[in-house]
Amino acid sequence: MRGDGRIFKPKGSTIWHTAVWIPYEHREWRQSTSTDNERKARAILRERLVSVQNRLHIPSSRFAYENLRELIGLDYQANRRKLKALKIRLLHLDPFFKGWRAMDIGTEAATRYTVQRQDEGASNASINRELSVLGRMFTLAVQQGKVAIRPYFPKLKEADARSGFFEAEDFRCVLRELPTYLQPVMLTAYITGWRVPSELLTRKWRKHIDVENGWLRLEPGETKSGQGRMFPLIPALREIVAHQVRLSITFERETGKEVPWLFHNQGHRIVNYYPAWHRACEAAGVAGRIPHDFRRTAYRNLIRAGVPKQIAMMLVGHETESMAKRYSILDEGLVTEFAGRLHGLGKLSESLGLGGQKLEAASGFEPLNGGFAVRLPAALRGSIRAEVS
Repeated sequence: MRGDGRIFKPKGSTIWHTAVWIPYEHREWRQSTSTDNERKARAILRERLVSVQNRLHIPSSRFAYENLRELIGLDYQANRRKLKALKIRLLHLDPFFKGWRAMDIGTEAATRYTVQRQDEGASNASINRELSVLGRMFTLAVQQGKVAIRPYFPKLKEADARSGFFEAEDFRCVLRELPTYLQPVMLTAYITGWRVPSELLTRKWRKHIDVENGWLRLEPGETKSGQGRMFPLIPALREIVAHQVRLSITFERETGKEVPWLFHNQGHRIVNYYPAWHRACEAAGVAGRIPHDFRRTAYRNLIRAGVPKQIAMMLVGHETESMAKRYSILDEGLVTEFAGRLHGLGKLSESLGLGGQKLEAASGFEPLNGGFAVRLPAALRGSIRAEVS
């Protein structure tokens, strides 16, 4: 009977589908249950019957782009994804699709949108990211029973991914042209491969430096993947950290103002560093290079130093889906096995210097884990503990 709904298997399929009559639309709503288990399929049927009876299922003739937009906004908030990137995509999707019914948005509409964006000068990569957002909207709508299907949105061929690397000499040249306050953070990016805006400029010296065990840390939820991460304080890195901590403590004592950030400019958080970066690259003769090149460079340097691929990926944050499932955190003992190799990486990085500016002497550092990482000097550790407490 129409009011009871039914489950069925389409010809040639092993997956159960539901069919529910929507009286206020005068049509039958069919949708996959994504399961071959009859008991589970009947449970899903009951849920969809209740949804229709309570009019929680928005009729497709009324479900519009604005409803799709709301779904993806809630999805980003629930999963704590960056809304800034979404807003950039919506700036282009909104003007085109505003007022459209969801049932009218399909392959043809997506193709028209693509042509318009190409006429506006958008790159294939940008268009594909925007269509991915549109596709995600429909995926969420299907999952919630708002629409029956997810349309096919054809993607454009993209140029090969960036493959830029920083050779040591090129990086020295750029480093010399950077303002003094940017040199430590960029050298840290060169060593660790961590993302500059979201992973380095957000480090707080009271919170993210493991003074006892010799690690610079990213806590779970602070990375793009949501996984925590840490990098050993090899000699070059611990010298930078010690310099920055001393700088912060001195500034606080002289001004009475708290400086939470590990990297800062006269106590102020570093936000827009791109103009200075681009000027430095042009002056160094490597215009067009981007800080994201450090990620590829650091990974390559680790591999060249003899660090196993799985360790290098975890240190830098290059995680495949399969590896993320297998290694949820970085095993400190596993890294310790390759102490000497990481120590060699430190020597390579130390040779770069800071644009002729010598960091404070690295005396008083205690070796940890076979010498690959270092504990901060006792006096400095005491200062950090005092500041934290």
